[in-house]
Amino acid sequence: MTPMIYIAYALGKMGHPMAVPVLIEFLEREVDFKFETVKKEIAHRAIFEAFEQIGTPEALEAKRKRTDPAIQYVDELARFRDEHRKYTRYLDSRRSLS
Repeated sequence: MTPMIYIAYALGKMGHPMAVPVLIEFLEREVDFKFETVKKEIAHRAIFEAFEQIGTPEALEAKRKRTDPAIQYVDELARFRDEHRKYTRYLDSRRSLS
């Protein structure tokens, strides 16, 4: 699945509408049916970003149909974790100055 994530990234950067059916087929064949795993989340995130960069109605609809509230929740947790790490590093740097 890792090569497909790179491919999704490249297809998104190219932004060509012909990439949408390829990405949808990959989602349906390899990703959507899988249990919740980190790989599934990473694949969704990469392909959803490609859909947004392509921006056609078909791409945006494919993303909308598959957006999972659990993925958004995991994204929020990751964002909070990153913010906490930044804050902890900031506090550590302030302590080292004293």
